[in-house]
Amino acid sequence: MRTEEIYLAIYRPDDGLRAKPDPSTPRTGRDITADTGTKINFCHAGSPWLRGTNENTNGFLRQYFPKSTDRSRHTPRDLIRVEEEHNHRPRIVLGDRTPAELFTALLASQNHPHLR
Repeated sequence: MRTEEIYLAIYRPDDGLRAKPDPSTPRTGRDITADTGTKINFCHAGSPWLRGTNENTNGFLRQYFPKSTDRSRHTPRDLIRVEEEHNHRPRIVLGDRTPAELFTALLASQNHPHLR
């Protein structure tokens, strides 16, 4: 999905949810962040090393859903199974821990914002 398509999907003028941003505003200043409070980072097109996690995840998902797969044939249970497998796979970048392990540890941490 191209960057502009992402903006168009979020700022649909016909749904009444958000006003379309001023077209003179540069992409970096539009960055959804002002409306949602969520920081968004778009990798540079010529810098594939910035997309490592994204590319790795896409490769993982292609094991279950090859290109041209009719996704309507998969049930919510199928998707949950893939999600569980993905979140319980150890990652080198996480010190051979799983995202689920780190998330659980964060929730139990005394430093978690929810516990302050």
